[in-house]
Amino acid sequence: MNLWIDLVNAPHVRLFSRLIKKKRREMESILVTYRSYGYLEDLVNMYIDADELVKVGRRGFSEEEKLYEFAIRVKELAGIVSRKKIDVALSKASPELARTAFGLGVPVVTVNDNEKSPAMRLTFPLSSCIVIPEVFPPVECKGDCAEFRFKGVLEIAHVMDENGEEEEDYIAARSEPFGASYMPEKWDSLFFLGLRRLMEKTDMKLVYFPREGDKWIERLRRLYGDRVEVVERARDLSVLKRASIFVGGGGTMTREAALLGVPTISAYPGEIAVNRLLEEKGLIYRAENPDDFINFLLRHEERGNLRKKARKFVEECGDPCDVIWKAVSSCKSPETEH
Repeated sequence: MNLWIDLVNAPHVRLFSRLIKKKRREMESILVTYRSYGYLEDLVNMYIDADELVKVGRRGFSEEEKLYEFAIRVKELAGIVSRKKIDVALSKASPELARTAFGLGVPVVTVNDNEKSPAMRLTFPLSSCIVIPEVFPPVECKGDCAEFRFKGVLEIAHVMDENGEEEEDYIAARSEPFGASYMPEKWDSLFFLGLRRLMEKTDMKLVYFPREGDKWIERLRRLYGDRVEVVERARDLSVLKRASIFVGGGGTMTREAALLGVPTISAYPGEIAVNRLLEEKGLIYRAENPDDFINFLLRHEERGNLRKKARKFVEECGDPCDVIWKAVSSCKSPETEH
């Protein structure tokens, strides 16, 4: 199996690094491409074991920039991949991989867990296989595309080998995904308003995971000075595991914190199926207004109970990487067998 993986966002690294570790013996070669964006390059260098690692392009923010960077990446990826023997191309909703691989006649496997993402329209129609959560709404898989579903959420793969750590007295927080294609054009930042309530109600330190183009980092520094520690470079999950509480404006780190048994409140500006699943399981508390943050601080479930509940959920669901590999294996055509 000659596999090509394209990484376009930091969360994809932990998912696919686990897949590579589990199935390395079944792969003849692995090409991993990635772009310049946030913590992505740091995490690639920390976790990815591949025969070839290539950085290609960067992420755009405006609609015009996204289109321009898409075209640049497709051109550069085509130049790289066309010179190699690739059996299957795999990504978590990379439009550039889907377009490049499809154009070169390479089977495409697309993983996606956000039903609000416009990337679905750019990747699913070009895919031989799609891999989605059981809670994902029905999708139309055109042509010969096969659909594979996994239990739970993808972040289970991120935390399966993690152990608990002693709690320390700080708030960890990750802001909204500024510039993401699935974000609403305008939203009131419940994340920022709620985080301010917590900082004013307590004397806890804030460990803040910023995003590119982050709107809140300088305001938080001005308001709270030395109480704010900004995580400038990627780290492992230890910082998250030790937090007293986690405040999430996005998706992935919110779900990671919840699955690690950290008391987690979500201010995600919208609703997606995988978040709702963990809310229903009692692992994420969804905020509706700034007062909810104080209510959560005073009344959240005891940490030990949350860890047990999270571990039980992880064990019941199993590893989503097994389903991803099943999809990858099914896409490899008989003539490519060695």
